[in-house]
This record gives sequence, structure tokens and C-alpha cells, in this order.
Amino acid sequence: MILVCLGGLYSDCRGDEIEFGELLTDGLWATESTVDQNSSLSPNEITDVVQEHITDQSDSARSETVGVDKFTIESSSANIASTRSDRNRAATGFSISGWGTTGFTWNPLNPENGLNRPVLFNDQANEFTLDQAYGVLEWESANWNVETRIDFLLGNDARFIAVPGLEKHHDGSNKWSSESHELQIAIPQAYVLIKNNGGLPVELKLGHFLAPESYESFSSLSNVFYSRSYAFNFATPFTYSGILAKVAFWDRIEAYAGVTTGWDNWHAGRGRWSTLLGLKRASLDRSRSYSVFASFGSDATNVIYQGGHDSDRRLSIRASIEQRIGSYWNYAFNAIYGEQDESVVRVDIPQYTIGFDKANWYGLSQYLIWTPTQWSTAGVRMEWFRDADQSRIAVPVDYVPFGPVFTGGNYFAISGVISQWINSSIRLRSELRWDISDFKGNGNVPSGDPEIRAFGDRHSVDQWLLSGDVTIRF
Repeated sequence: MILVCLGGLYSDCRGDEIEFGELLTDGLWATESTVDQNSSLSPNEITDVVQEHITDQSDSARSETVGVDKFTIESSSANIASTRSDRNRAATGFSISGWGTTGFTWNPLNPENGLNRPVLFNDQANEFTLDQAYGVLEWESANWNVETRIDFLLGNDARFIAVPGLEKHHDGSNKWSSESHELQIAIPQAYVLIKNNGGLPVELKLGHFLAPESYESFSSLSNVFYSRSYAFNFATPFTYSGILAKVAFWDRIEAYAGVTTGWDNWHAGRGRWSTLLGLKRASLDRSRSYSVFASFGSDATNVIYQGGHDSDRRLSIRASIEQRIGSYWNYAFNAIYGEQDESVVRVDIPQYTIGFDKANWYGLSQYLIWTPTQWSTAGVRMEWFRDADQSRIAVPVDYVPFGPVFTGGNYFAISGVISQWINSSIRLRSELRWDISDFKGNGNVPSGDPEIRAFGDRHSVDQWLLSGDVTIRF
């Protein structure tokens, strides 16, 4: 007998307990995904077990960017927080840098649950937040091409970067922080970097590090926008743990290859190993660049067996084009696709069976960034994201013959941002964002609620957010 849970809550985001859309264990007994008809659970009781978790959804629910003196909107984790890291490095090999960010997001909907979700990171509505108190400790050997780096984070954003096996227990509960507070602690990065600068430049990174394929940044200092895109929040990992090699060719091409423990995970439990491959290429005049990354392997699905995550094949591909336009403008286009086996739960009411099916997600995003001076930046981001099987943002449960618990799954967002450095240490930033979605509840499923929507504590089809933050770096 296998203990399989069919729970999970719409608004149970990646950073809280388990990532958005994951299903928690809850007392439904099955053998090889088939309900035991001789057990004490009747077909109606099976439905009740599932609906218990999908009808009450009120409580629960990623570089330096646009450098003014360079073209690329980079997402390389090695560049994050290197703001003043060379100040003391020559003398001691050690350096300390960091920043602090506090912000506020006004939501005119004034949601009852106090959340802007499914918008993440700045998910707290109408209240001031300490987003990131971020410190970076780096050490570089004087005799060897070896660097060590550890990042420390205190703040609301730590909820999303914490991973099982490090800041969290394997069941998703917090190990280092209180479950009842948004303010938490995390170690976003802890790795050793080995370099070979002679001949063919090679870098080998070992440990826990930010995902190199993420176009946007987890760092509040390095991100152009205050909020993050759906693709960043739900379609790419925040971190990896493992080994990653980078090789540079002719100073215009970078190739990446690595073996990791999967998305946002410290250890490779249940044989959860993945492969990461990537390629970046710049044009001769460096006015245009291309990149493509792919990760594939075993990763966590939406089911827990015997207190541990089940794993199955996951594939994710991200492609990007960046173009410099004149002296002050940069344009970028991103496409993302992902899929995972055994990630949708299918409850066949007439046959009294439970099965599992593939889920996929994909989307497009565009960025237009204007940097008129070294102190000022403005930009527009437009995005469409499709959570085709509700596996990334909602609950991937499908009743046969009634249909999925939720329908729709298209999310559109447009954001405009203006930021200004007051001096070399203080930045002010403001952002206006509008989201709209066709997501809604399916009234045809047992106990389904057709009034559920994507925003405003599940009552509104769209949402306006006006945000601002202050960042101080040291």
C-alpha cells in the first residue's frame, strides 16, 4: 500500500512549505495508483479527501542587470553582489559586500488574505517589508585560482529561496525559521569556484549556487524590476546544488555543463539527479547576444509517498535574444518551455482509480530597458505565461469525466519601472504592474467553485500593483 496525498492549495507558493501546486500527504490509500475497493474509503469519500483541500484556499497558498556601461542584461550568479567586493581582497583575500532593501506594494483590491499572489516576492499587500538584508563573504587564494563564496540572507524573500535539506526539512517545513513569520533566513549560495585562466578558460563551481539560466535575478540590487515575472517565479529554478562547469571560447562563446540535485533542492533524494546544459554567444560587435539553457532529469512531482517527494522526468528549456539599440536602449526576448511526467493527478470517479499524467508550461516575455545616464534606468516588461495543466501556480487535479479543478491558466502581465541612484550607495525604485488571467474554478467538478479567480484573494480576474523600494548597498 502506498500513501498518496491528493491535497494542495492554490496560493501555496514555491517558498512556503512546498512549491506552488504541490500536493501534501493526506490519508488516501492506493496500490499502483489504483484505489483499493475493499478499503474503508468509498468513492464519495475519495472525492471528499481531495475536495477538502481544494475548496478552502484562504490560508496558504530569481547578476548584475543592465549595467550602464555594458550591453547585456546578465543573469550570471557570479556577478551578484560584487558591488564592492574588491576593496580589501588584494590585502587579505577576503571581502565583504552586501545590500539592504525595504519596499511597499499597494494593492487597491485590498485582498482579505493580505496577499498579492500569484505575484511572488512582493506578495505582501499594503504593508512595508524588509525584502533583503543580504551579505556576501568571499575569499580568493593568492596562490591558487580558487574562490569561496557564502551568501547570507535575512528578509521576506528568504521564504522563496530556502530549500529542503538546508533551510528546510525534507517534508518542506522550516528548519531555521518560524513558520508563522514572513521574515526568515537563508543561504542562497555557498560554493567553491576553481578557475583555469591559462589556455582555454575554464571555471568549475561546486556547491549551492543561483541558477545561471534565470534571466531575471533573485538579487533585489541587480534586478531591474521590483517584481519578478511568472517565468522567473514558476518556470525556472532559483538555485541548484551540484557541480557546474563553464568554458569560454574566443571571448564570445560560453558553454555550460553540470550535474545537479534538481530544482531548489540541497540533496539528491530518491535518485533525483539532473543535467544542466547551456550556451551563450555574442556577436562580433557585441551588440547582440543569444543564449539557450536546458535542464533535464529526475525532479519532484506533485505527489508525496511515505513522507517523501516522488520524482519523475522533468525538462525545462529557456532561449533568449538580447539586442542593443543605439547608445541607451536594450531589448530582450525570452521564451520558456517546461514539462514533467506524472505531475497531474487524475481521479477517475466511475472506475474508482487514481492515475497520473504529464504537465507542461510555457511562456514569452519581452524587456525594453532605457539607461540615459549611469544613475538612471527605466523599463517595460510584457509577459504571457501559460500554466497549461495548473501544475506551477494552482492544483493539478483532474476529475474524470468532469474535468480539471481549475480551468484557464493564461497569465498576462505588463510592468513599468523607474529607478534612480541618489548616490553610489542609495537607489530609489518605483513600479506599476497590471496582471490579468483567465484562471477560474470549474463548477462542474464535485464541490467545485466557479467563482474562484486568480487575484484579490481569488475574487478578481485582474490586479493593479503600485510598488516602491529603497536599496542601500555597502
